[in-house]
Amino acid sequence: MRALLSGIACITLMSAGTRRAAGWDSIVNGLRAKFGLSRMKVRSRRRSEGVSFIMVFRLLMLSGVCLLANAQTPAAESAKAQAATVKSVLSAFGKFDLVALGEWHNNVQDHELRVQVIRHPDFARRAGIVVVECANWLHQATLDRFVAGEAVSRSELKQVWRDTTQSPVGGGDMPICEQVLSEVRSINRRLPKRRHIRVLAGDPPINWSEIRSADDFAPFLRGRDEFAAKLVVREVLAKSRKALLVWGAGHIWRGNTLNPAPNLAALIDREHPGKLFTVIRLGGVHSESARLEALIGREQRPIFVPLATSQVGKLSANAFVGRDIPVKLFPEDLGLAGVADGLVYSGQAPDRTFPANPPDSVYEAEKQRRRGFMPRPPVARPK
Repeated sequence: MRALLSGIACITLMSAGTRRAAGWDSIVNGLRAKFGLSRMKVRSRRRSEGVSFIMVFRLLMLSGVCLLANAQTPAAESAKAQAATVKSVLSAFGKFDLVALGEWHNNVQDHELRVQVIRHPDFARRAGIVVVECANWLHQATLDRFVAGEAVSRSELKQVWRDTTQSPVGGGDMPICEQVLSEVRSINRRLPKRRHIRVLAGDPPINWSEIRSADDFAPFLRGRDEFAAKLVVREVLAKSRKALLVWGAGHIWRGNTLNPAPNLAALIDREHPGKLFTVIRLGGVHSESARLEALIGREQRPIFVPLATSQVGKLSANAFVGRDIPVKLFPEDLGLAGVADGLVYSGQAPDRTFPANPPDSVYEAEKQRRRGFMPRPPVARPK
């Protein structure tokens, strides 16, 4: 619509110019300079009656130039919306030391958002640290070497994400974590060393070669959020730094009554109130999507919405968050603003996921061994 209106404006201006030869020359010369039409030959034709056929033809041709110049493809509009969203996320670092992006694991849209944030030239200057759930702190030295651009063998690097506490349940060998680390490594190659982005491994330092029983495994599994909160305090807040946190969305939801244990966001809020800004992303169709679309009222997606100051924040949290979970996660009267500080809305197109890496028989056997240490649900005894 914008392109059409711009084209009409061009036609109007040029039509006015045809009534005055000098005005026509001025307009065409301006357009010729703007669009680089250096070879266009313009001849003013003063006619006492009407406009010549040649003038009309030129008028139509130049109005077409206006339309093409002002039109934006859907891809260009989407890129513009993405850039505005990234800018909004980065602006949170002006008031907060920590910005958390909650993700659905292996989700393409979530991955694209965080990569765009990290790639932005302002990220290294405003934050410069990324803390990720998908990496084992035991291998932090390997991770530091890799993102700094040093040579690291493939077998050594894979341990960073293959050896987390979540590896028994299938999250150990998805490509998404490696892609984030490789992205940071690529960015650091273009930055001076003093401005290098650092990636911190947020999962506890479990050494799977030493795990022999469920009792060995349990402390690492139970203490995941507590370990991450202490890591963020020690490596970021205590050093007066700022960081982007990339975690599963459930670790940064506020107001989740289903899990009585405090999650990462709750632990940081309790000890360091006012330091953390949380962002969730929503996409696809939800039970109240029509209301959400009406409140946002813009065509292009994604879009960033600050929930505390928007009517969107009053929409039911249960209607949008945890859509595929068969139980209600939040109190009935809790709005989205009670769950997070900001929302990135991707529209109603379905979310996409990354395919898993090709199976590795040796690693699959090791994961099967690790599954044997997972906690078992209590067995109901007959009455």
